[in-house]
Amino acid sequence: MPALERWMLQERIILPAVGADVPAKALYALSHAISRLPGANVPLVDADWRTAADVVATHVQAGNLPDALRVHGDGSVEDCVKAIRDHGIALDDAWLFGKHAACTWFSPRYRAGPGMVRLYDPDRIGEIDHLSIVLFQIDAGEPPFVVFGAGTSAPTVPGEDTEREDFPPFGDYMDFIGAVYEDIHVDWVHPDSGRRYALLDLDWEYSLGIGRCFIQFEDGSGYDLERFVQALGEACGQRMTYAHRLF
Repeated sequence: MPALERWMLQERIILPAVGADVPAKALYALSHAISRLPGANVPLVDADWRTAADVVATHVQAGNLPDALRVHGDGSVEDCVKAIRDHGIALDDAWLFGKHAACTWFSPRYRAGPGMVRLYDPDRIGEIDHLSIVLFQIDAGEPPFVVFGAGTSAPTVPGEDTEREDFPPFGDYMDFIGAVYEDIHVDWVHPDSGRRYALLDLDWEYSLGIGRCFIQFEDGSGYDLERFVQALGEACGQRMTYAHRLF
């Protein structure tokens, strides 16, 4: 995943997360973490923030951070967190994305760059300005990360027209998901054809994802990403797919 991150930065699919290219989601998360400090005022959100330094300046003005704290205007959220902690302030990890405790590695939140334009649905191109993109990897000894939600329903088997509910010997499709969660290498044998299917070989209508390597979109639209996953799959030599996480 770090190699994929470097390629995405090189292709300007994502932009270095510094200065005015820090996405709003990261700025709001930093503000939330500062607002959790003992004695801090109510959480602050300002649509005019453009940099992590703007967030720090607002909290200094509100009395949540000391006047003596100084951060670089072209720095990153991570630079500001380090400056705050170096000042002796015990800032917790609420600024991190989703707090995926099992991650062995995760990137900063990134803003989409001009390289994303050729990989995105032209009808939705304006929405990439609101995207926050983060890459992460789950430890092999931990359960996989699951993208699952209210929109998940029974899948179809390739070549079949109707949704399939039963996946013997596991039970129904939820039981099959549970078995793969316990052992990512488990597959299902079709009782008629004898063909083996991994969980993601089935057609879930982009409503299910499971694995240990992910690119997560926050805010903006995550729809119509066929070209995006195809380009990334070609770059890393691995088949990739996408899923919408509905709550």
